[in-house]
Amino acid sequence: SGVTTAASLASNDIFLKTDSLVYQVAYQKKQWAGNVFAYCLNDRGEISSCDATDPNGSTIKWNANKIIEGYATNWWDTDRAVITMDENGNGIPFRWTSGLTAEMKSWLEDDENVLNYVRGDRSKEEHLPDGSGVNNPGGYLRDRITHFGDFVNSNPVHFSDVLFTGANDGALHVFAATDLDGGATAYG
Repeated sequence: SGVTTAASLASNDIFLKTDSLVYQVAYQKKQWAGNVFAYCLNDRGEISSCDATDPNGSTIKWNANKIIEGYATNWWDTDRAVITMDENGNGIPFRWTSGLTAEMKSWLEDDENVLNYVRGDRSKEEHLPDGSGVNNPGGYLRDRITHFGDFVNSNPVHFSDVLFTGANDGALHVFAATDLDGGATAYG
């Protein structure tokens, strides 16, 4: 399948309990794509079923890409918080009209579609994002199979119910790590 798992792991507990999780970052090197998984652990530290009533159930509590796939088409615009810095080091929204300087816009080829692509918009990819392989009229940006860059050489860090991990897309991705209804909330 081309999936390579990174050896970097993080846990949500110092002491293992029946609801402990271990987080794993993974990547697909041919696609420069990444994913984050949360696996359930038993009190012996073994990956186990997330459903105590079904010992043969899924061991995956959540999968970041599956969560994103369930979001509305425009989630990247309405729900995703992507932050950058202005020239004074202050955090500002990563949006075309949020205070980006002319120099910052030039890094994006003076193209708002490139900024939106980085935020998660797939409408300008070379092929339709439905996996059909059909050419996308007006599409000129590299196709992606996920919204995350590859999580390689990055250790996930769990702190106070939040998971942080860097990716090769230049972003520090942040996830609400435990209150997830089968999935995490991706912040960026």
